[in-house]
Amino acid sequence: MIAATEAVLVSVIIGLPLGLVSGYFGGRIDAVFGRLNDALMSVPALLLAVTVVAVVGPGLTTAMFAIGVVFSPSIFRIVRGATMAVRSETYVEAAVAIGCRPLRIMFVHVLRNTFPPVLVQVSLLFGIAMIAEANLSFLGLGVTPPQASWGSLLRTAFDNFYAAPFLMFAPGLAIALTVLAFSQIGDGLRTAVGDTKGTR
Repeated sequence: MIAATEAVLVSVIIGLPLGLVSGYFGGRIDAVFGRLNDALMSVPALLLAVTVVAVVGPGLTTAMFAIGVVFSPSIFRIVRGATMAVRSETYVEAAVAIGCRPLRIMFVHVLRNTFPPVLVQVSLLFGIAMIAEANLSFLGLGVTPPQASWGSLLRTAFDNFYAAPFLMFAPGLAIALTVLAFSQIGDGLRTAVGDTKGTR
């Protein structure tokens, strides 16, 4: 959970403000940020994490930072799309008319209306980040002893497969159930957000 939280926080810190700026101002700023976002989306998350760990050294924080950077385009695209839909609303035009600065409009008037889809995406990214952390720990690039991880437990079970094959069931089942739980939370939030929009 700590690893997933680190990765998701990094993705939100990077993707959310860039998405707000890109969606609100548009034009060349949107074009530049959009191209950088597309370039980053083409990089496999696990490959970048392995590269960063190989350069910096094994550790959970560095690996999850790399995963968070690669996850940030998904937050960027959602915030950008929601901002572009909100910026033409009457209350935004009224805020511009009374002289509010763009920074205040983005973070006071626009951000609160882009929050529901971001919350859904964050819940889904938690599950993906947990799988990424388990993969890195299984390869020996994530947590280091004496820290524990479901991925490192799976690695231990893999190394002792013939002697004690039952060791893989507990961490494997824990990963599967946790990822499924986050997926269900994301689906529930998506339904709730859709119902809320439909009643307005």
